[in-house]
Order: sequence, then C-alpha cells, then structure tokens
Amino acid sequence: MMSGQGTRLPWPTITRLGGARMKVTNIREKIIPYLFLSPFLVFFLVFFIYPALNSFYISLTSYKGYGQAKWVGWKNYHAILHYDVFWTGIRNVLTYWVLHAGVMMIISFTMAFIVSSPKYQKLSRLKVILFLPRVIAPTVAALIFRAVFSSNGLFNTVFGVTIPWFQNDTLTKIVVAIILVWRDFGYWFVVFVAGMTSVNPEIIDASIVDGATTMQRIFRIIIPLMKNILKFALIIDGISSLRLFSIPNIIVGQPGALSPTSIGPVMNLLVQNIQQGSFGRASAVGWLLFIMISILTVIQMTAVRDTEDL
Repeated sequence: MMSGQGTRLPWPTITRLGGARMKVTNIREKIIPYLFLSPFLVFFLVFFIYPALNSFYISLTSYKGYGQAKWVGWKNYHAILHYDVFWTGIRNVLTYWVLHAGVMMIISFTMAFIVSSPKYQKLSRLKVILFLPRVIAPTVAALIFRAVFSSNGLFNTVFGVTIPWFQNDTLTKIVVAIILVWRDFGYWFVVFVAGMTSVNPEIIDASIVDGATTMQRIFRIIIPLMKNILKFALIIDGISSLRLFSIPNIIVGQPGALSPTSIGPVMNLLVQNIQQGSFGRASAVGWLLFIMISILTVIQMTAVRDTEDL
C-alpha cells in the first residue's frame, strides 16, 4: 500500500533479508581467517607435510638416490636396531646426558641462586658475559677446545702433562661434555635467574624468619617452585644429546671423520648411510630420531601437566 512515507516492506520480508545478511557476515567471518592463513598452509603442506610423508615412504624402500625404489617394508628399521653402533651410540647419549645435564644444571642453578641473592645484586651484570659462549657456533667451539686439549695444546702445556685427550674414548667424552657445559651454562643460568625472580619473595622472607637454612630454602621452596623449569631443562638436554654430532666429529680428528665410540647413534648412522647412498635407511634413521624426540617431548609435557595439576 502506497502512503506519503513510501512503500513499507512486510515484517517477514525484512526478517528474511536481515537473516540473509547475517548468514553472509558469518560466512565472511569464517572464510577470511583461512584466506589469511592460506599462504602459510600451502607453504606448510608443500615444504613440510609432503617431504615428511615422502621421507617415510622412502624409509620403507631400498632407494639409492637413482632408479626405481624397491619396497622392503620395515627391513631398514630392523637393520638399524640390530647395528652394534646404534646401541653404542645410545650409551653415548646417556653418558653425555648425565655429564652435561648434571654438571650444567648444578653449576647454572648455583650461580643463579647466588646472583639472585640481595647480597650479590652487582653480579647480575655478569649475565651478558656468561651468555656469550651460547652465541658461538658449535663448530667454532669444537675447534677452540680441540686446540686447547691437543697434545701440544694449552692445557697440557700449562700443567706440564701429556694427556692424550683424543686417543681415549672416556677422555674424549669428557672434553665433549666440557664443551657442552661451557656453551649452555650461560643460557640456563639466565633461565634459572628468571625462574628464581618469579618466586614470591614473601615466601623466602617468611622462611628466613622461621629460621630456615640456605639449603632448606633451596630444596624445600625454590626447587619445588621451579620444578617445571628444571624438568624442561633436563628434557631439552636429552634432545640435544640425541642430535649431537658436529662437536665430537670435529675434535676426534679430521673434519668428516666418524667416531662411533664418541658420537650419538642417530646422527652417526644418518651420515654413514647417506655416504653409502642408502637413502632409504637414512630416512629410517631420521624417523627414529623423530620418534625419540617425540617421546622425550611427551614425557616433558606430561611431567609439567602433572605438576600443574597438583
């Protein structure tokens, strides 16, 4: 019906138009985020998902880098798990993990506790200096310590000894552990200082008033409150030990020389199989590394979640 104010649409029609506009708006709100994410998703699928799936397929074949890949199933994994060098490498990983994580965490935690104390606030300036070794590349660090611990190196010259550091497996592992502690000490020192800073000072003050000793404050207050950080550091050190290759490989001799007695299992087998042209077995080694790191990551996440639920 016409009127002086123009034509008015029936109420049901207005309701349908409003509902249609809301549907279009909702569709836009759902689609637009995916449009912005699409470049990353394409990049992730092309350069991560596809190579990973292709690598897993190759690990089930005897692919040599040329020709047609022959399907062998799980034989590559079976062969790797029956290599003596694999289990020797596992022992090396555990050795480096204990030496590195144990020594590094004790030293870093102790220094962080001292620096966090009000009596030694001036020592906080050392954070930058202590962090500097972390900036040095592992290869450069290995070359430096190889020169220090060589037969005519700085250590033997200063102390007047002739210790064959790189001709003995145990001594070689000690040198590798020293390098790892030297590089990572500053990093975890800064992390532990940040963790101790987050501890409520009122709790510390109350414990002092109650007569708690320094060791009691450390083991009954600080360590329980920093449990997640300590677990995280322990798991990360385990993952680093699994991936360790360049440092022991450089200090034991000529660059590129392999030392199964002082290196981790995965990286050793990976390089050996690539050099021999066994890309199928090398891919299997890569997936074993992925599985090991995933297990450690799940353990770390589970431990942290259980602590938060307490």
